[in-house]
Amino acid sequence: MRHLVLLVAVAAVLSCTATVAQEGPEQTCGDGICSLDDAEHCETCPADCGECGTCGDGECEPGVETCDDCPADCGACGRCGDGTCDPASGEDCSTCQEDCGACPACGDTICDGASAETCVSCPQDCGVCDPCGDDTCDAAVGEDCTTCAEDCGACDPCGDGECDPATEDCATCAADCGTCAVRPGCIQGSFHAYWGNLHAHTHYSDGQLTPGQAFAHARGAGLDFMWITDHRESLTTTEWSSCRAQADTANDPGTFVAGCGYEMSILSTDGVKRGHLNALFTGTLMEKPVGMEALYTALAGCDPCVGQWNHPPWPGTFIDYKYYAAGRDAMRLMELSGGGTWDEKWNAYFTALRNGWRISPSANEDNHSENWGDSARATGLWATELTRVAIRQAVRARRTFSAFDDTASIQLKADEVCWMGSVLQGLGATALTVAARDRQAADAFKRIELCGANGQVLATHACNAANPCTATFTRNVTAATFFVAQAIQTDGGRLVSGPIWFVP
Repeated sequence: MRHLVLLVAVAAVLSCTATVAQEGPEQTCGDGICSLDDAEHCETCPADCGECGTCGDGECEPGVETCDDCPADCGACGRCGDGTCDPASGEDCSTCQEDCGACPACGDTICDGASAETCVSCPQDCGVCDPCGDDTCDAAVGEDCTTCAEDCGACDPCGDGECDPATEDCATCAADCGTCAVRPGCIQGSFHAYWGNLHAHTHYSDGQLTPGQAFAHARGAGLDFMWITDHRESLTTTEWSSCRAQADTANDPGTFVAGCGYEMSILSTDGVKRGHLNALFTGTLMEKPVGMEALYTALAGCDPCVGQWNHPPWPGTFIDYKYYAAGRDAMRLMELSGGGTWDEKWNAYFTALRNGWRISPSANEDNHSENWGDSARATGLWATELTRVAIRQAVRARRTFSAFDDTASIQLKADEVCWMGSVLQGLGATALTVAARDRQAADAFKRIELCGANGQVLATHACNAANPCTATFTRNVTAATFFVAQAIQTDGGRLVSGPIWFVP
């Protein structure tokens, strides 16, 4: 009986234990479940978690093998191949392409300073290094006395198309001043008309594509020349060098002339916008000046530079084109294209002329899209040939005209032989001859106008739909003044000549 009671007690205990165990199944090795909560893993329970890998089997076992205890499978910590580009360990695209990726390659059109690409190591991307200053005058890269006086020496002023009364006259330089049978200051010569664009942008500032692509587009559109003038505020020294290198590649004397300048937004000393100005024919990337005096002094210090006032009246008129003697030699152009009314541009041009500036007109596209040379606007000029030197000489000699039909031209001469741009010494009777023509025979002319110093029309000649159309106006000059000619086409196209000045 005693034994029976003991057995009943043991059975009761076992029954109670079984009841408690039913509240949650006990996780044990061998139940087919690899339980991390019970610290099961390949080492403690291979039956549930599988056999542990061994160092050297080519697989990095998570939770077991690490880069510290098994670099053979997991890779060395902080080393190439661990999936992390670690510059502190000397990893970069050249030392560990697996972690850091491939390095930018020379020739991918990106000048990558981080990869030490420069104009020396990668001229394809960064542009050819500026050779000016290496003591070698290299015509192959466009160096001459106008673009690199440092290497090529100062230009001989005789033959530059400008009669400088301080050093030249008809006896010492007939090429610029004419023969002594005419008034001193008479510019004579045989010149050809060319059409181009002196204001254009690319993706180096707020435009599109590259300078090389812009030059190719302009050439294909029929322009004879183009200067890229991206915003100075956006240009880096690398982009400036690259633009010049691409211009050298595109430049094809006799067929198409390419160059680079830049546009500057000029502020007064108190921060007021005074206007936009292009610096042309320069090899120097100057710092943007602040204030009118600083602007014209800086241009005067840049020997090859030519200044062009852009798209009056926006965003300013340079204090109504107040005259500064420091800028007289460098300022040669005013753009008669862009926003604003024609009357505003006409008044701006004559205001500057009356203030004493000796400038001639241009008409450009100011491109910000892929359309270089596609419009009818162009800067026309009369040059001896289609080269950079000849283009610059024509601009400095003020033998330019604004064309709103890029197949039409206008010329103004005094005394039959003195070209527009001449500053003639001597008053009295003169004959002013204007010739307008269009390369497209169907584009005829309505009239030719001779205009005085206030922009007023002094005389008109009816062309009666002729092409070409020529008119001669006789004037008796009694005081210092200047004359400008304008031709109006039957379709409304307009041509404006450079002036001829008369001084006592």
